[in-house]
Amino acid sequence: MTASQTPAASVDYLGIAAATAAQTNALVAGLIGGIFAFVVIGLGSYRLYQRYQYRQRRLRGLEAISKRLARAEHIQESATIVGLNPAVYEFTRPKTHRPQHQSQTLQQRQQDRVRR
Repeated sequence: MTASQTPAASVDYLGIAAATAAQTNALVAGLIGGIFAFVVIGLGSYRLYQRYQYRQRRLRGLEAISKRLARAEHIQESATIVGLNPAVYEFTRPKTHRPQHQSQTLQQRQQDRVRR
């Protein structure tokens, strides 16, 4: 009996390289897709948070305005009950003025500094 060689399977190096490249491409594509999804979700949630904050500021402003209007209506009601005419009487804060003697003393101090 002669020993004959059994046919050995040839190694397909090109097939192995193509399979590795396809696997690497799938891995890179998965990473890029994951990062893209993370960025899109992050930006979307940030935009929603901004809209929520804007809405809260707007509602607080509207609430403050409604309180001011309610207070003004209450003041006008009280004025008409007491007998004041709200059209004639203005509900404004009085202006605060500096007393004249303070400004004169300031001027005197400046003149004293110039004389020295």
